[in-house]
Amino acid sequence: MPEGGATPTSQVHELFDALASGELDRFLAGTCDDLVLTVSGSGRRTTLVARDEIPAWYGSMQELAGRSFSSDVRLVLAEERTFVVMLRHTLSRDGVAYQYETVNHCTFRDGGLASWFSHPVRASDYARAWGIHHQLDRKSA
Repeated sequence: MPEGGATPTSQVHELFDALASGELDRFLAGTCDDLVLTVSGSGRRTTLVARDEIPAWYGSMQELAGRSFSSDVRLVLAEERTFVVMLRHTLSRDGVAYQYETVNHCTFRDGGLASWFSHPVRASDYARAWGIHHQLDRKSA
């Protein structure tokens, strides 16, 4: 994966910095054509986002957060072609600031991001940030 003198870890950091700063063309240039992002939120369902849909997905988060959504890379851990990227996300809704973190498990193939699984560290922080209220499944005894 390294190009020139860059280390794989620094390249992954730069890739996710591009995403966090909204430089989606630069981000997508570092991905494989068949990339699918698998996003877990606060519920049981996951969302699958194809590579070509990532700009719309990212834009929808910006819209939902009134353009206040931002992310930054907190940590990158590497083991051969597998990386773990910790992202911190911030946004504000109705004048209240929210923050949550995601753990992102990524694999690379032929120098490009090939798979990406994103999970919130604390589902409750994610739900609070996005205003998601889940009903508890109530079962009678």
